[in-house]
Amino acid sequence: MSLRPFALATLGFALFGAAVYALTAWLRPAVPARVAATPGPVLSVPQPPVASARPSPATQAVLGQVLYGRHCQACHGPGGEGGMGPSLRGLRDEAAIRRAITLGRAGRGMPALGARLTSGEVQAVATYVRTL
Repeated sequence: MSLRPFALATLGFALFGAAVYALTAWLRPAVPARVAATPGPVLSVPQPPVASARPSPATQAVLGQVLYGRHCQACHGPGGEGGMGPSLRGLRDEAAIRRAITLGRAGRGMPALGARLTSGEVQAVATYVRTL
């Protein structure tokens, strides 16, 4: 079986296999509201088994990569190498990363994303940043 990338032109990168699954799993909670508002029969879509309510670190990293591309890449670069903002490579203090994402860095030009992202999304970005 050949895996073809699912391109997200607005984010500037392609997603493969597990990344596509993680993104659709993250978007899935919004679907029932739209389906309920649609007249006509509703098709039952089989759901994958859920091992736990908390996503795995791999799933968080994939979601974090998508969110990083949307909110962080413009300043910190596609691989966290820096640019307008500092390099994020080698950061390991997860609490400090989450705090910087949520509250921003006053006086350094980094906006606070706590109002735009849920705590789970902040955690996902922090998990991804630690992989850079």
